[in-house]
Amino acid sequence: MQPRPLPGAQDWRDPKVSDRDDTPRPDDDFTSEPPELGLPLGEWDRYSTQSLDRAAKAHLARFTCGVTPFGLSAKIVNWWLHLAGSPGKQLQLSEKAARKAIRLAVHAAQTAGSVDDAPCIRPLPHDRRFADPGWARWPYNLIYQNFLLTQQWWYNATNDVDGLSPREEAVVSFVARQLLDTVSPSNFVATNPELARVTRERGGTNLARGLQHFLEDWQRSVSGKPPPGAEDYRPGRHVAVTEGQVVFRTHLLELIGLPGFETRSVATLSGGEQQRVAVARALARQPKALLLDEPFSAVDSERREELLEYVLRVQRELRIPTIFVTHSRADAFAISDRIAVMRNGVIDNVGVPSDLYRNPGSAYTARTLGSIYFLDTAQSRCVRPEDIRISSPAGSNHAERLDEESSETREPPCTPVDTTIPGRVRRSIFRGALNEYRVETQFGDIPVLAPKSFDVDERVHIVVPTQSVVTVHQIGGNGLKLRE
Repeated sequence: MQPRPLPGAQDWRDPKVSDRDDTPRPDDDFTSEPPELGLPLGEWDRYSTQSLDRAAKAHLARFTCGVTPFGLSAKIVNWWLHLAGSPGKQLQLSEKAARKAIRLAVHAAQTAGSVDDAPCIRPLPHDRRFADPGWARWPYNLIYQNFLLTQQWWYNATNDVDGLSPREEAVVSFVARQLLDTVSPSNFVATNPELARVTRERGGTNLARGLQHFLEDWQRSVSGKPPPGAEDYRPGRHVAVTEGQVVFRTHLLELIGLPGFETRSVATLSGGEQQRVAVARALARQPKALLLDEPFSAVDSERREELLEYVLRVQRELRIPTIFVTHSRADAFAISDRIAVMRNGVIDNVGVPSDLYRNPGSAYTARTLGSIYFLDTAQSRCVRPEDIRISSPAGSNHAERLDEESSETREPPCTPVDTTIPGRVRRSIFRGALNEYRVETQFGDIPVLAPKSFDVDERVHIVVPTQSVVTVHQIGGNGLKLRE
């Protein structure tokens, strides 16, 4: 079998090639032009050298977890050179180090032999490493406070260095923070009071168990096995995977019930879906308060119910204060914790929906929140139609005749309470669970909502219960005018 020549090389056994041929050969390095002149290297050279570089870096990446040490070293050296050329920054860091040392020494002298309830430096709110009460006792209090002061000094040393870009400062500061965390006093038994206490209580069995976990993890890593418990999350069976593309997911689309719509055009969405997308866009800014101004005005009743459900879900999960402006009292009752009734730019009344419906306070609020019947011409007493009782006359379908003259008077007298009033059904409207009636009486037409069925022109009796009568005023109880 003849060996195959390298790509781009000539076969020196070719008889067409003369032994006296002076054509430069690929292995004649002394005849090759240097790469600085822009002449490309042969295919065989590029393949062999690049393969060697890639293999070396691939093996190095296994030890550095994929982080290039060359780029990281370059950023650290660049930070050190800029810091070395900034005498003002060096002087500032020296002063900070001296102040922190004096601060810790004074605090150590003041808290010697006592519980440290007021440390000279406190950890950040999310840092729970030193939350155990044992850290307040000597000498652990001085150990962790010295660590926090040192961590703070290194943050000052790696930031605001003249000549460094924000990106380089962020990288160097992050690396310094990670290196400091490796020597945190919470990581060692001798400097961690909580760990020392647990070790004493358990007789060192916690350390033995930790060593066992370490050996198990090391064995799995060397043998190429997945971490313990990974078998419960097999891709394609327990965990969804998509090969060849990035899966885009957003919490907002799932929250408003539109997962998988991120690639859809707005023109292909229905009216209800467009309204939900509008709510999601408002929530994307993470507002402190949300204003919804007639969001369901152009939506049919079925979609309105869905949108109300989604808005309520947003309120429960995100806990965003929401102002919902609407002319629909049904929407207001369904979504609101408190209702403010507006009248000509003035808040007529404010309250919990159920309380405001039963005790409106003013005639305007009473009419705004639902059907109402006033018992007198001054509109000072009223009752809701569903609270008025209606029944057929006992014994027959005919009751005493109505007083036609009194029913045609211009100003009927006040409607009596807890008194049987004869009447005739003038109009009947089916409203699903309830029927709406207009009953003609000698006191005028009285609206009634009842589940019973009555025919038009049928004689009935109605009664206004005393406990359902509410006293109202012509002017609301708040009178708060909005700022123009």
